[in-house]
Order: sequence, then C-alpha cells, then structure tokens
Amino acid sequence: MTPEAFRLFRALADGRPLNDVRYAAEAGISRSAFRKQVEQLRQAGLTLMAVGGNDHCLPWPIPLLDADEIHRAASSPGMSVDIVDSTDSTNRDLTEHFVHRRVRVAEYQADGRGRRGRGWISPPGCGAYFSFGFRFECGLQRLEALSLVVGVIAADTVAGDGVPVALKWPNDLVVGDAKLGGLLVEIRGASEGPCEVVAGIGINVRLPYCEDGSCRFIGPDQRWTDIHTATPERHDLAGRCNRSRLIGRLAGALDRAFGQFERDGFEPFMSRWRALDALYDREIRVIFGDGSVLEGVAEGVDGQGQLCVRCRDDIRYVNAGEVSVRAN
Repeated sequence: MTPEAFRLFRALADGRPLNDVRYAAEAGISRSAFRKQVEQLRQAGLTLMAVGGNDHCLPWPIPLLDADEIHRAASSPGMSVDIVDSTDSTNRDLTEHFVHRRVRVAEYQADGRGRRGRGWISPPGCGAYFSFGFRFECGLQRLEALSLVVGVIAADTVAGDGVPVALKWPNDLVVGDAKLGGLLVEIRGASEGPCEVVAGIGINVRLPYCEDGSCRFIGPDQRWTDIHTATPERHDLAGRCNRSRLIGRLAGALDRAFGQFERDGFEPFMSRWRALDALYDREIRVIFGDGSVLEGVAEGVDGQGQLCVRCRDDIRYVNAGEVSVRAN
C-alpha cells in the first residue's frame, strides 16, 4: 500500500463520509488518482462504501493505534514501542533489526506470516498485529515450549475483554472451532545460548464481512471469528475493543512471562494451558509434513510443549514442527 493510500485510510478512519472532490483538491491529486487509492484500500481487504454521489466511508470507525496508550497499558518500564502504518511483516522487520524488549506494531501487514509459511490476513485497522522481541540467555533446548507460553498469555489477555477463548495446539486462539488469532515464534541463536526470540501475534478484532463488492477481502481458509463477533453484548460504541490497550496489555504480559519462563520453564504455565486446551479428550487427526496421519485422542501437552496423543496401544508425543491438527 502506498503512503498516499494510507493517508486516505487515516482520513476515513473516523467513520464519517469523506467527500471525494474536496479530498482530492486538498490532497492535490486527480479524481483518477483518488479512485486508484480507493482500490488499493479495497485490495488490502478494507470495506469502503460509496455514499451518495461523491462520498466514501468506512462501515464503522477505526480508532488508530497510539504508542503512548500502548506504553501505558504495557506497564513495562524500558520497553520500546514502534508503530508503522504499513509493512510486509512485523516478524520479519524485528527479526532483521532485532531489539531486546521492542514491540513492533503495524496498522496493516501486506504479507503477514503464520506457521508453515502460511500468510496471515491483516486488513488495515481490523486487527491487532504486532511482534515482540526478547533476548534469552539460555539455549535453544530450554525454549521448546515457549510458543505455548505465548498462547497462554494471549488467551488470558483476550479473555480479559470478555472473549470465550481457548487454545488449539500448537498456536491457535479459537472460539468454539473458529479461529480468532494465531501466533508465530521465531528463534535465532546457539544451542547453548543466547537466543533472540521474536513472538508475533495476530488477533482478529473486527474483520470485514463483505458480500457486495465494497472490498476485496478474502477470509482465512478455515472457520474464523473476531472479537466483535465473539462479544455481541459489547457492540455499543463504548464497548468497542481498544486495539492499543489490547496490544499494550499483551506485550507487557509477554515481557513478564518471558522473564518467568527463563527462570522457571514451562511448569508455572502448564495448569493454565490445560484449562484453555480446546483439544483435550477429543478425537484428533495429526497430519505430518510427509502426508502421514496419526489418529487418536488428545491428552494435553508434556513439559516440552509436545502434544500427547493416546492411540490404541500407547501414548505418542508430537512436536509442533511441520504438522497440522484437525479435531474429528
């Protein structure tokens, strides 16, 4: 997305109709250039509706992210916050330019990253998209269960907004069987340490439901939901999810949890994982990267974050790696 298109997004974010002719004149652009910017926003997944003859508007107001509000909500002195309008991927940005205890936040990701090379859909202003960098002094082996810790922290924080969230191993936030968000933990370092960790979180706050051509949004390739849909009793203006406070609370909680994890390992987080486990005691199919399938009953996770699967004769332990899990 060009800076000019993002400037148009900012002008539309308050939800009020924007006069095309007046905006084009003030921005010093032609009507044709304005229409191209509108199309860019639609291609990015944003719903943009024509109102009357010369006006456009969003279907709802989108409060823009605020670094100071993120800082206050995090309550983590020394943490830095970096907000960008648009980027390919906050995880990629922070991996390439790592800073300990840095929060990298984007209004829009053009090429958000999920597990196993999958994309993460990130329409402008419609979700909480950020990455958090943390430097661990311990080695790679100690960090095996770290993605599960990120899941526990994300679920607990979102639950604080009244969302009935659960965790689907290894890294999905779900409401029922619908995906609310995802996590991607990337680690770079030596087996004996230190290690640089970038934990990316994407949470759907309010995604477009677009059937009339007013946007080019293509939803995820599985059942999905968002905070707005999952909390219908809070759909008044005052109850709208504040993305800056949500990201701040998440980042601050991650900062504190990573310190605890480095000291004490996964054990302090296991009981909370069990309480949030969406797969426990359900029949599942584990599909490996080579196409082989393991069927059994989910029995939670072990101390290394591996999924325990009860088969006919024994318990099998599955590492996250190149696998996907389906509940029967």
